[in-house]
Amino acid sequence: MIRELAIENFKSIGAELRLELRPLTLLFGRTGSGKSNILEALWRFARLVAGERGMDRLHAVPPAYPSEDMVFHKRDTSRPLKMELHVEPSEEERERLNELAKPLGKRLEAGDTIGWRIIYSSIWRSQAVLLAEEELVEVEQVRHGDTWGRPWIKCPEGFEELIVGTPTSLNPRNVYTATVREMPITTFRRYFAQEELLPKYRPFMELAVEIVRVVSKRLAGEGKCRVALLPPLRGHIPFTVELREQKAVKAQASASASAGGVAVQEDTITMLTLMADSRAYKESWEAVCRWARRFGLADMRSGLRREKGAWALGADYFDEVFHAVLDAALASHGMKQALAMIAQLFWPEHAVVLIEEPEISLHPEAVAMLPLMFYDAIKMGKQIIATTHSPILPLAISRMVEKAREEGFAERAEELISVYEIDRTSEGTVAKRLKLDEWGYIEGYVPSFFKVESELLREWERRLPSE
Repeated sequence: MIRELAIENFKSIGAELRLELRPLTLLFGRTGSGKSNILEALWRFARLVAGERGMDRLHAVPPAYPSEDMVFHKRDTSRPLKMELHVEPSEEERERLNELAKPLGKRLEAGDTIGWRIIYSSIWRSQAVLLAEEELVEVEQVRHGDTWGRPWIKCPEGFEELIVGTPTSLNPRNVYTATVREMPITTFRRYFAQEELLPKYRPFMELAVEIVRVVSKRLAGEGKCRVALLPPLRGHIPFTVELREQKAVKAQASASASAGGVAVQEDTITMLTLMADSRAYKESWEAVCRWARRFGLADMRSGLRREKGAWALGADYFDEVFHAVLDAALASHGMKQALAMIAQLFWPEHAVVLIEEPEISLHPEAVAMLPLMFYDAIKMGKQIIATTHSPILPLAISRMVEKAREEGFAERAEELISVYEIDRTSEGTVAKRLKLDEWGYIEGYVPSFFKVESELLREWERRLPSE
């Protein structure tokens, strides 16, 4: 799980914005405060990691921006853009990291995190790994005029003469691996002094490479992005998705579902088909059917159809009110947007699901069910970060806390949920963490919600007829 996220100089975010994340993190805030930019920054970085592109290509992730400066705060490329992630390793990963850290006299305890930080601007770039929040290795490169200087090891001290890779690479072996600088024959003494540095640096190098591998595994695997982003414009489900050949079903479904993690019209049907068709995804498909039914889509079916002599994918459900089988494309917009969200949440290849306003087109009764659906996904290993304007959602998360306690999954609300109010100042987007009580209720409620609701209630009170 990603435990901490820090972003700096990305779009509306100016000074460093640091969030402590939990299995469910909710972002409240006024329109235009920068909530979506937090999700976008994490998603774009995950896409870079999946494709092993240069870290300075954040703007080029599709849908790409016309120019690089558009992802920088106030379009100022001289100020560094920073992305920093901290994750809590599993017990097995911690044992492996401690084995590598032993020669350095370092050790990770349960609850400690490891981190990965990238920073770049038009004049400076660096990449660093962190062990228990302390810098382990940092590689830096500075621009001099029109050319970039040689990358050098800034941390730990004493290894400046070793040659390392450019910090823009997202392949750790291209960054942290060191070699001896080539020297002319007249400088043999200096050459041998450097050669002595390699055995001393190797433990740092091996541990740094492993830390990046563990952190990046939360974002991508086997070239596929494991972070899904559900934009607010979602829920368009076509009647069919055409296939040229029957044998292309599995390949197309898998490629469409994991190509980038953005919910587009083909994703829902292709992902449903693959989950319905695979024994390996049985648990995921059962969860999809269970939650689809609660949103009015009973007995979900998805698979091949023969349409006008050609193979196509389609989905249908049983309407328990009309007592009729209907095509998924005929469901209400609220049902379809819920189905798109359900498919992305329970798709097995997603580790982190970023949702823009999960309450869109949903009745308050349906919004109140979302925390329990999120809890089911969390128990299957998902991490969820969602923006929201819903006044219902903060009241309903107590249901999730209660169930987690009953099942022994978590004792305290703040182990399970993190809540922030996002605001925008003249200096950029800022975040304030909101405190939860033992049942997950926000102490003092969401400040911006409380203000407008109080104003409306006072207006209503003034207009009440006098006795």
